[in-house]
Amino acid sequence: MARTIDHSPRTMDSLFRELGTLAEKRSELLTAEARLWAHAARLLSDTAEVVTSTLHHPSTSFTAAGDDGKHLLPVDDAAAYLSLSRATLDKWRVQGGGPEFVRIGRRIFYRRNVLEKFISGKTYPHTSAYERGS
Repeated sequence: MARTIDHSPRTMDSLFRELGTLAEKRSELLTAEARLWAHAARLLSDTAEVVTSTLHHPSTSFTAAGDDGKHLLPVDDAAAYLSLSRATLDKWRVQGGGPEFVRIGRRIFYRRNVLEKFISGKTYPHTSAYERGS
């Protein structure tokens, strides 16, 4: 089938209508692109939040397959695992009363199984079951 080509001269009105239609389509495409970029930004933000949460609350990664509990945790990770501040662990290392730690050179570490044992030793059925100050 042969296509017929419209050779009729275009008027200024028809050209402006066609330009208006193109402008509307471009506007729709830009709006769709803006929605896609906003969605991408939300995904990146969510991803960053998950990564940050994992880094600041590494206790979720302590239960990796093959972890025998003897893995050495840096002080910040041990503090996060116990839901304590680093300062509390630092004070306990000086004054006593905290979990056993490992010192390698100038660095301090805690074993997860030692932290779990420490927690177990601080578990009581009621408030009068523990000695004050322990």
